[in-house]
Amino acid sequence: MNCYQASLRLLTKRDYSIYKLSKKLLEKGYDQIEVDETIDELLAKKYLKEEFYIEAFVKGHMRKGYAPSYIQQKLAQENCSCSLEFIYEIFDEYKFSEEKQIRDLIDKKYSRIDTKEFKNKAKIMRFLLSKGHESQLAQHILSNL
Repeated sequence: MNCYQASLRLLTKRDYSIYKLSKKLLEKGYDQIEVDETIDELLAKKYLKEEFYIEAFVKGHMRKGYAPSYIQQKLAQENCSCSLEFIYEIFDEYKFSEEKQIRDLIDKKYSRIDTKEFKNKAKIMRFLLSKGHESQLAQHILSNL
């Protein structure tokens, strides 16, 4: 199977960024020149659209409760450039906000514990910070529960 066929097989299963698809093809043993030519051909035929990948990535991470700045940072690690404005547009389109995310995360994960107890508050804060939320906003919402 040649590089082009392998890339089509991968793309039928899910979206990839240019960086991730290149990395995957290189791991399969294809040489850099062949991978670059394949990527160029896929882009020309519009089989590979990084915008769709970025949008799906943002939506998926948004639903998992990750903050916009965290999502942008994760995309940057994959060599995908995306503005915070674009991420906020998707949040607005789906009527998501960081406050709603934080409340939903707390309700889902910690609905059965006393959020007033210091030990539990610290645990919740660590969890929210691991999702990329700002400590001030998380603390404000936590104190209002």
